[in-house]
Amino acid sequence: MPSVQRGSSSASHLDRVSVAIAVRARLICICVLKARMSCSTFQLIWGEGFWIRFRRMSLNPSSRGWGSRSRGSTSSCQVPGSMVEQPRESEDRPMGHVVLAGLRAVGKTTIGKILASSCDLGFVDLDARVLSRFPEATVKQCWGKYGEAAWREAEVVSLQEVLSEPACVVALGGGVPTIPAARDLLATEHTVVFWLQAAPQILAARLAAEEGDRPSLTGQSPAEEMAEICQRREADYLAIADHVIDAGHQEPEAIAQAMKSLL
Repeated sequence: MPSVQRGSSSASHLDRVSVAIAVRARLICICVLKARMSCSTFQLIWGEGFWIRFRRMSLNPSSRGWGSRSRGSTSSCQVPGSMVEQPRESEDRPMGHVVLAGLRAVGKTTIGKILASSCDLGFVDLDARVLSRFPEATVKQCWGKYGEAAWREAEVVSLQEVLSEPACVVALGGGVPTIPAARDLLATEHTVVFWLQAAPQILAARLAAEEGDRPSLTGQSPAEEMAEICQRREADYLAIADHVIDAGHQEPEAIAQAMKSLL
């Protein structure tokens, strides 16, 4: 009578149980991601263990433009030098809109102008485009007379207008990613989106040094407001971002050069 290898059988059973647990855990993660992510579709990329990274995919994978390729995985970049989780495809493709998102005072306009010049593209400050739709001279005056809702509506109209124009570098207003219609536009148009980040205390110091017309969003001090807004908007920025850039510790020229290397 052949002997029964109980130890081997037990090990095999445990392996099957482990695989079943891993598969079930990953299915749970998929359900959570699908429930929380509302824009476009997502390709899941399994990392080691149970870590999951994701990247937003095209809604029209049959064509070949920027808007139709897979939006490379959301990557992070520290300047100087960059750390990218997933490299972009090396094939040549027509240049699309390059969009800079981030909180006020993070440097979107300054960095955007440098990047646009380096890439031989035009530059659009979306806040300036929106302001041109109102008779008032400042954003603060517009908010005071018409309210935030009217400004947000004008932001969506202006963004749609800019994205229909020839490719350029676009600096978004800080609140644009919080608007569902704006996120939909950025997910479907030919864009690559950079999320510029800086610590709240750095942004607060920059705001304190400025004498701008930016309306307060919370009525708090700059430091308190930046900390709250950073936390409140993080998910919205992450939903649209292809790349996350540290914009708090280096000169604008170095940041723009690192961004250009990712295009």
